Amino acid sequence: LNRNGADYAGVGPFRFTLTKEFLSPILGNAGYSKIINECREAGIKIPIIAVGGIRTGDVSGLLGTGVHGVAVSSAISSSGNIRGMTVEFIRTINKSGKL
Repeated sequence: LNRNGADYAGVGPFRFTLTKEFLSPILGNAGYSKIINECREAGIKIPIIAVGGIRTGDVSGLLGTGVHGVAVSSAISSSGNIRGMTVEFIRTINKSGKL
């Protein structure tokens, strides 16, 4: 990935989501932990961003796996309160102390 010029990799899905028609297998926290460990062992240092069905309650556990961030567009855009949900994600990320 680094050799091909990628700055980061969006990896997922974390859980089932309707955003994509053809989903890869669901990863969950265990899947992200495995991917992060395999990347470290292979010397791959590209940031991994978790994607796919992520909710605020998932953030702390996901960040604990070693991912560098989370992508949460659907959680925010479909919330009915974009500003409020954005603030909730920011607070949750800050409270985790992992970024």
